[in-house]
Amino acid sequence: MRLSTRLVLVLASAIGVVGTAALPGYAEGPGTLVNDTGVLTATVVDDFDGGSSRTELDLVETDPAGGTVGRRALSVTGVDPSRVRELVGRQVVAKGRRTKDGGIEVTASGLTETSPGAPEDPGVAEAPSVAEAGPKTVRVLAVTVRFKDTPSASPVSSSVLSSRLFTGSKSVRAYYDDLSDGQWDVRGRVVGPYTVSRTSSSTCESSDYYDWARSAEQAAIDAGVDTSAYTHLMVVWGRGATPGCGWAGLGQLPGNLTWINASDPNLYVLSHELGHNFGEHHASSYNCTGGVIAAPASCRAVSEYGDPFTTMGAAPYLQHATAREHYQLISPRGLAGGEARTVRLAPADTTSGVRELRVSRPDGTAVTVEYRRPTGLFDAFASSDPVVNGVTLRLDRGLGKQTYLFDTTSSTSSDSDAPLRLGRSVIDPVTDSQITLTGLRPDAATVQVTSPRAVRGLRAIASGTSLTVAWTQPSGVSATSYLVSLDGGAPVRVDGTRWTTAVEPGRHRVVVRAVDGSGMTHPAATTSVLSRVM
Repeated sequence: MRLSTRLVLVLASAIGVVGTAALPGYAEGPGTLVNDTGVLTATVVDDFDGGSSRTELDLVETDPAGGTVGRRALSVTGVDPSRVRELVGRQVVAKGRRTKDGGIEVTASGLTETSPGAPEDPGVAEAPSVAEAGPKTVRVLAVTVRFKDTPSASPVSSSVLSSRLFTGSKSVRAYYDDLSDGQWDVRGRVVGPYTVSRTSSSTCESSDYYDWARSAEQAAIDAGVDTSAYTHLMVVWGRGATPGCGWAGLGQLPGNLTWINASDPNLYVLSHELGHNFGEHHASSYNCTGGVIAAPASCRAVSEYGDPFTTMGAAPYLQHATAREHYQLISPRGLAGGEARTVRLAPADTTSGVRELRVSRPDGTAVTVEYRRPTGLFDAFASSDPVVNGVTLRLDRGLGKQTYLFDTTSSTSSDSDAPLRLGRSVIDPVTDSQITLTGLRPDAATVQVTSPRAVRGLRAIASGTSLTVAWTQPSGVSATSYLVSLDGGAPVRVDGTRWTTAVEPGRHRVVVRAVDGSGMTHPAATTSVLSRVM
């Protein structure tokens, strides 16, 4: 199985790439203008204990002799990783100045993708990726290592790590099987421990941990392991073996490499770092006053791992419905900004129904809503937890970027009471929408989205072959007429606030939009009704 360079970093012929990238030596002095060529990678550095994280960019040279890791990595600084996300996993030319550590400082315009067929292009082939819809098999080779200069720091035993990754009832494999409704199979093997050498135990730069990963893979190859049979490489060592590293784990975003710096790695760390490989960033949180969904920067300081309801945040629960949508495991019920509609949400950890509501915003972000229940091995919430007694709202910025949990209870400092409770509302000023939880049952939550620019009180009544639709004018628009559309048909202009038509038996969908005196059409209100033969 080869991985797509669009979503997953592929670094060698063993998993689908042949060729070398022209990274220079370190001879140039600091400040020298240089052009470097390699595969651009993004790696998330997770300091869970410190509650902080950073994303690093590197250029990695591929290994023509085979091997997952590549021969060398140069750090890329001077540019926000989120601004060049579309280049991650691709062969690029980096133009900038050499830094003291041998890396390169660039600007966003200094990173460009190499032209197809150019000499620098290693001939990467497209292939199915983890984040595309449909069944997936992810093959993980976990290599445990000891370092010669810190021999007392031992990694977890292969049997324990194998249980936590693949064979245990609450393993990473079981976790992603549950998350994907059985569509993803995360399988693999644990080998080692192998003893490897390194230049220094006091440094912890990207060039160091890429070197450790390369050494770990080579040790596995020397032991007779066919590394080409795996799509992901995980390197694991004992805490204390790398004094210069304060983090617990690293994961390429997206990619196929993870590093685990823990003597006793648990489900949280293991599933979190693989989540980065699959393209998901952190589930953060922020708090705004007055029940208004504002930009995170204008509210309480963001908590990096503040979302307590997902392994990409603070706890080993299933990833939220927005992540499932990013992975193309579910399809949301989408609403345009300002559109009014009532939506029935099924619990997120079910296999049918609408499991995510998504209200799109003009800036490309969206407000998402999900309903969680105490289910299975991983979403084992208590029946009294706020998350199962309300709906959870997040600000979504897309695959590869942080999601932000919106705390609807701004009077407390905790994020555990963030969900919106029954009868309460929040306002999104960007779309001029009000989101209200109007109904809550074990099998469904009813969410009403309204807007002052959409008609109010839309209702449809079917009687025999006759359908009557009525509404109230919007509060924020001086409407002169309305456009009424039945079942996606051509809209009919109506001067009043009532419309009757003949229909066939069955379920029908009605959309009404207000039109003002200037001819501007405003966001829709939508409802549906079932017509039966009387």
